[in-house]
Amino acid sequence: MRIEWVNHASFILAASNITMISDPWLDGTVFDNGWALLSDTKFKYEDFSRITHIWFSHEHPDHFNPPNLKQIPAAYRSKITVIFQETKDKKVVQYCENVLGFNVVELKQDQWYRLSSDMEIMCCPVYGDSWLAVKTNDVSILNLNDCVLTEDEAIRGIKNQVGHIDVLLTQFSFAKWVGNKNDTVSRKKHANEKLDTLRKQVRLLQPEFVIPFASYIWFCHADNYYMNADVNRIEDVYNTVLNDKLAAPVVMYPGDIWHLGKQYNSAESIAKYNVDYQRVLTSPTLVFSQRVDINDLLSDAKRFAHALLTANKKDVVEYLLDEPAAVYLTDYKQALLFSLKTGLTETSIPAAHCDVALSSEALHYCFQFLWGGDTLNINGRFQIPEHGAYVKFRKFFVVSNLNNRAVDFDLPFLQNIITKIKNNFDDID
Repeated sequence: MRIEWVNHASFILAASNITMISDPWLDGTVFDNGWALLSDTKFKYEDFSRITHIWFSHEHPDHFNPPNLKQIPAAYRSKITVIFQETKDKKVVQYCENVLGFNVVELKQDQWYRLSSDMEIMCCPVYGDSWLAVKTNDVSILNLNDCVLTEDEAIRGIKNQVGHIDVLLTQFSFAKWVGNKNDTVSRKKHANEKLDTLRKQVRLLQPEFVIPFASYIWFCHADNYYMNADVNRIEDVYNTVLNDKLAAPVVMYPGDIWHLGKQYNSAESIAKYNVDYQRVLTSPTLVFSQRVDINDLLSDAKRFAHALLTANKKDVVEYLLDEPAAVYLTDYKQALLFSLKTGLTETSIPAAHCDVALSSEALHYCFQFLWGGDTLNINGRFQIPEHGAYVKFRKFFVVSNLNNRAVDFDLPFLQNIITKIKNNFDDID
């Protein structure tokens, strides 16, 4: 089997007559201009001519990227089979089949699916994400991508399902907002926890090799750029795994190829990433916010509120109606209240007592799309004022994200999520 590195969370597995690419994000920014790729991609859209299958782990744009997919020539798309976890809403598979013209296979949970006489795969969902196990007669590979797997029992459960693992691929740094601009302590703590999780996964899954991945991004907006200083850098991750002596670390750079069973030297790839990190920290090309007309913001806030009022159960709506959220628009220097009853209205609440501070553009994205608040949490284009309670703002978008994923939930389920979010934010200074 051959592994060819594409970028970030994307790589190609080639064995026999199967050439499968995972989570192709080749170019452009994602998460409302919040992330960009750390390194340039060498794989071209014309190179999809040799791809037989695409696997998407989940719907986030650094894994499932419609603008990129549209650039694959239609003649190639018609010959490629998309593989995706079975979901209730069918949005991804219907889009791939009906709009883009791919062939599509939905994978049922916990079942092996044979791609060829020499390759079988199993896909299992984890909180909207999913992992993929790939087996041939000679090699077993486990791709965990962004799956949040911190508990021993869950990790051991995967080991029991998959069996022996030759190569593990797993995320190595934080991928969301972690603390206000001056809160380096929380970011470093979270980065260390991410590294500890990787080490635990290696210890419990017992792979022969581990490829740290799915963190080759930088925070490219003026609102979130500060977070780059505290991410886990791949050289440090490599040395940590190496010193643990439980698995051999492998670092791959865009365009690299590793023939499994042969020696691989990560030194050159690490050196290239170090150059890219240095470029980001010394000469970045940042994205800046554009002010959104206040009337557009008010209109979309009302539409968003109406969508939540009509899509959810009575007790969930009453819970959301209970307390509005105070929002401070940094580009207007103005505080507003958001509630499902009235949408956005002016308020005299001081900036320091608002629950979130962000640009009108970032807030507008939250209201434009059901997944918008989830995007904000990932891109980190906000700050929490000194006396703010971010969870008051966040709860509206937890609900909209559940609606977006067609999750059937009740009030206790929602309250449990909100409690976990509050506890997580209480841990951040």
